[in-house]
Amino acid sequence: MSKAPKGSAGQPQLSKAPLMELVWSMVKSHVSTLWAALIMQRLRTATENAILEI
Repeated sequence: MSKAPKGSAGQPQLSKAPLMELVWSMVKSHVSTLWAALIMQRLRTATENAILEI
């Protein structure tokens, strides 16, 4: 019986934390995707330049 109030009191925190984690994971994945695209573009231009030089 004493666990119920604790659970209801902890619910707002529990519902808030995953939301922040979700936002953080979305931001992290978006940034990592941008970095990956940038690195791939750099690698592609570098390989194209190397092929042209050869």
